[in-house]
Amino acid sequence: MSCKHLPNIICICLFFLAGAKASAQHCPYDGMYMIVIHVPESATQPGGNTLLRLTEVDNNEAERCKAAKGLLRKTLLPINTLLQDSLNLLPREDIVKEFCSDCAFLGPGYYAVKLTGEERYCMLYGNDKNLERRLRKFEVWYGAQKIALPPEQVYRLCWAEGAWSRIQPVEVTVLTPQKTAIKHGSKP
Repeated sequence: MSCKHLPNIICICLFFLAGAKASAQHCPYDGMYMIVIHVPESATQPGGNTLLRLTEVDNNEAERCKAAKGLLRKTLLPINTLLQDSLNLLPREDIVKEFCSDCAFLGPGYYAVKLTGEERYCMLYGNDKNLERRLRKFEVWYGAQKIALPPEQVYRLCWAEGAWSRIQPVEVTVLTPQKTAIKHGSKP
């Protein structure tokens, strides 16, 4: 090999090294999202149907999404179960203390679901053959009660966004029995 090719080889090596560095994720939860729900003790559904679930709505093109096809439906788990089983955090108490030391949602009555980037966004090919990210919309179901989920309550888990104490839970309200209808013209 001649020395005249050495600068080209060095440039190629530096290019690959720079590319490897640039594509690395900057935190272990980059590309993940979490939704937290708070269910007060007094919020019970008739018949004991208290399954918490997240359901995607208003996406006529869900079957065309390139990843996570179809309308999403996910069950919310108690927050400690999610942190331990899905994010492998509870065994590493130091991480929880560093990023979630003042999180109000670590106690009982809090549930959560984790979304990947493909579940947060529907990736579709546009007319120009480029992939487009379309924000998915969700509802939280608690028994028969449904709550529209504001997009700002789907939180990125990447630590570059800040401590997880910024995550505000969606509150499930206590359902009250419906009042009996008052006949027209009668006084209550």
